[in-house]
Amino acid sequence: FFFQAEDGIRDAQESRGLGDVYKRQIPDCHEFECNAELFEDKAALRLQKLLTKIPSLIKLSVFFGGESNQVESTLNLLPQTNTLEELNLSFQRNVSDKNVSEIFETIYGFTQLKRLRISLQSARSLTSIHFDFPRRMSSLREFDLKISSCSDLQEITLSSYFLSRHIQSLKKLKLDLNYCPSLSAITFDINPYVCLITDLDIRLASCNQLEGDNISRIFKTVSYWRTLKILKFEAKSVSLSGVIFDLKRCTSSLQ
Repeated sequence: FFFQAEDGIRDAQESRGLGDVYKRQIPDCHEFECNAELFEDKAALRLQKLLTKIPSLIKLSVFFGGESNQVESTLNLLPQTNTLEELNLSFQRNVSDKNVSEIFETIYGFTQLKRLRISLQSARSLTSIHFDFPRRMSSLREFDLKISSCSDLQEITLSSYFLSRHIQSLKKLKLDLNYCPSLSAITFDINPYVCLITDLDIRLASCNQLEGDNISRIFKTVSYWRTLKILKFEAKSVSLSGVIFDLKRCTSSLQ
């Protein structure tokens, strides 16, 4: 769904505001895409209220390429509703550690989310990412994190509460990292006894600081995921010297 200005004014009825246009154009929709740079704070809040009132809204995609101090305006676009099942967020340029924390805190409120895709590009002030799968996101099935051209990023951690079973809904996990030259640590801190991930896709390109020991630890953690059926690993311009691909514990499930 894309929305545009109406083609002229065909009657003398006075409009009560921009919201009237939105209401007439999207009485019912399942998917909504927008560029957050087109909205100022007040317009973003109005649009958020409108999206919240659409009971059929299932998929929302938001692109943002502005300054870090405008991230709050972008988050204002996300409706306060539990109907969303798929959320795609794309951020470019000037996203900081604080911004990412704010983004994740907002996402945690969507309790019925099934598919989550986050893209971070050219965020040069970003140094670390810690995504903690919260209890209230117990419906999440697919998580896709794509990071590219983040030259200062040093560590990425994906974790869950140690004894929580909320992560059992997660089936597909994808991590796509392209040109993160300072990245030295990737950690999957996920309890293997409650993890039911079946499809893992890891793609690394131009991550020069990643050493063999860290990649080996990733595979050692993954080897305890007894439900893993599909494992994809791709590495370009990454040193694999000393990497140990220890997958003996999950070979019975791998296809």
